[in-house]
Amino acid sequence: MLSVGYCRVSTEEQANEGYSIEGQADKLRRYAELHDLGPIRIIDDPGISGRTLNRPGLEEIRELVRQRKVTAVVVWRLDRISRTISDLWELAEEFDSAGVAFHSLNESIDLSSATGRLVFTFMGALAQFYRESLAENVRLGLDQARREGRHVNRAKFGYRMVDGSLVPDRSEAESVRLMFGLRAAGASLREIEAATGVKYSTVSSILRSRVYLGEIPHGVEYLPGIHEPIVEEHLWESAQRSQLPGRRRSRHFLAGRVRCGLCRRSATVKDNGEGRPLLFR
Repeated sequence: MLSVGYCRVSTEEQANEGYSIEGQADKLRRYAELHDLGPIRIIDDPGISGRTLNRPGLEEIRELVRQRKVTAVVVWRLDRISRTISDLWELAEEFDSAGVAFHSLNESIDLSSATGRLVFTFMGALAQFYRESLAENVRLGLDQARREGRHVNRAKFGYRMVDGSLVPDRSEAESVRLMFGLRAAGASLREIEAATGVKYSTVSSILRSRVYLGEIPHGVEYLPGIHEPIVEEHLWESAQRSQLPGRRRSRHFLAGRVRCGLCRRSATVKDNGEGRPLLFR
């Protein structure tokens, strides 16, 4: 039989507040020695949120508890094991039914008394309040950034992030302009894939996105962005018209070179005799 020390830290907490796994583990070892808890095994979940109980390290501890191989579970602080009061009570009842003592260094929790259970509930509620407040602040921050015209996700193909803002990548931006130009000329996604070397599913996503017009997605809407557009609106609209359901392709294409009016890149268009173009770089 042994005691288990559980440590958890998210990347943000480790970077901003110094809640290192090593620091927590050292405190738990000293606590176990001071309180005669016997040998202690440290199990951790580095870089994992405490929002749910689906964590590898915590699952390992629960399995040890079910197998009656643990006498005590020790955490540095309640929010290390969970930030949700209902999950905290679920774990506490699970440990209690297996005869496992539960220790929290910071809160000095003793669940054998009514006072201890009250403190446990109060501290658990505070942990949940902190988590929900943090999530709310993050949502507000992202919403404000979008309203200021800032892109808050990773950079889309054709752009790179520079100091938190989208900046056109010269090479990829030329490929994006060529995609829109070819689509406006009636090329299929597969044909554009062959001409640009960009996977057709990515091409499809690019051609539907208004980010390339200098706009920012906000829910189901788009807001004006502060970044430089890669394509002009008339070219974007032409590319959309070529995708309308039921739109028939002409059975005749002009042979020769198709050149994008924005980036000046071009591809050869040939009629295959079936009303579809063949594209060559």
